[in-house]
Amino acid sequence: MKPTFLIFIFITLLTFFSCKQTPDPKAERLQNTVKFQGKTMGTYYSITYIDVEQKNHQATIDSLFEAFDFSVSTYNPKSVISYFNKNKTLDTIEVDATFVTVFERAKEIYELTEGNFNPTVMPLVNYWGFGANKDKPNLDSTIVDSLKQLVNFEALSVFKKNKQFFAVRQAKGVELDFSAIAKGYGVDLIGNYLASKGLTDYFVEVGGEVVTKGKNPRNEWWTVGINKPVETNASQEIKDTLLLQNQALATSGNYRNFYEKDGQKFVHTIDPKTGYTVPSNLLSASIVAKDCTTADAIATACMVMGYEGAKRFIERQTDLKAVLIYSDKNGLMQTYKTRD
Repeated sequence: MKPTFLIFIFITLLTFFSCKQTPDPKAERLQNTVKFQGKTMGTYYSITYIDVEQKNHQATIDSLFEAFDFSVSTYNPKSVISYFNKNKTLDTIEVDATFVTVFERAKEIYELTEGNFNPTVMPLVNYWGFGANKDKPNLDSTIVDSLKQLVNFEALSVFKKNKQFFAVRQAKGVELDFSAIAKGYGVDLIGNYLASKGLTDYFVEVGGEVVTKGKNPRNEWWTVGINKPVETNASQEIKDTLLLQNQALATSGNYRNFYEKDGQKFVHTIDPKTGYTVPSNLLSASIVAKDCTTADAIATACMVMGYEGAKRFIERQTDLKAVLIYSDKNGLMQTYKTRD
């Protein structure tokens, strides 16, 4: 056998084995992608992550969601927050660490937004038929004024003593509703859990609230769509898209959660300062932040502020981005988007 022929065989075999030992990175990421969905907080969640061991963490995540629901869900009559709301006295009430953490984050955003985000709006939420009480009220300004006196976040405080957590009122009857921050915190909770398992590429979504880390199975930044804010959007038409780079996104809007009575439209956003629902030209507010807890609460506050107020607020923030979809004076849908 000629030497040149032996060299040819050697090079061919070397090329063959070299190709086999160099896997396609994208194909490998797709192979290591884990996806699952489930129910929590009265809505659905969706989780995707890249894991070389391809472990499914759904059972643990469901347990985390269940424990979280038991702490801060006003729809769970046995939850910690439900117990707090039922006991309307000035007694010191034992709560848990999750309750305290959410409370403290809510207080920070309450102060940042100058009270436009206020979780003590709970009595008004129930009055207007957007809480556990679904009855549609006959408008009574006297009742609204009375309930508005119970919207008082300054009257509540939390503390820790001997490894136990407590909450206390300085005014009777003040209640809490963490609905406008709970989903965001729950999303962060699961994201932090995945990170604790060494995962660096993940997407966690609960009812439209999202947190991302790293990149998607195609090794690209995660892309999230923002729905067109119309009352009947069965096709889930996308109005805008955002690339999230280790960021969170939350959207709040009035275009679906509303009712009409006696020819008047009542939306679920309630102004804690006036006590009334807030119809405005701001159709939806999508907020991008480092964490979903912040994004969730800020999105709600923006809906209370209205388009002009929300725009001014966002432009003062250096760590937030926003997509505000609003109706102009001619009734046409417009979009305000912060610069990248």
